[in-house]
Amino acid sequence: MSSAQAAHICSDLLAWSKVADNQDQPRFTQTLANDVSEAGSSQLGTDMGNLESDLVTENTLPLLPGPPGQPSDAQVVNGDCQQYGVSIPLWASS
Repeated sequence: MSSAQAAHICSDLLAWSKVADNQDQPRFTQTLANDVSEAGSSQLGTDMGNLESDLVTENTLPLLPGPPGQPSDAQVVNGDCQQYGVSIPLWASS
């Protein structure tokens, strides 16, 4: 995966996070599911896959207000994206 591809994936994640942060039971969009596949076994792909898995688990129960996914997963994905010049500010201090 190229740096440009990773930055594009992170931009997709940033756009999604702005909406998902205010949802009771957020789920990855089809675009993000495709992005996880595109990222493959890279660190970004693995970390996004973990976040997606946490969302599926959490969506079986009502969520408390706050960022989607486990805070540590959100921070890890944010750290991955920062390497590609994309910051997800809603998750920066989760």
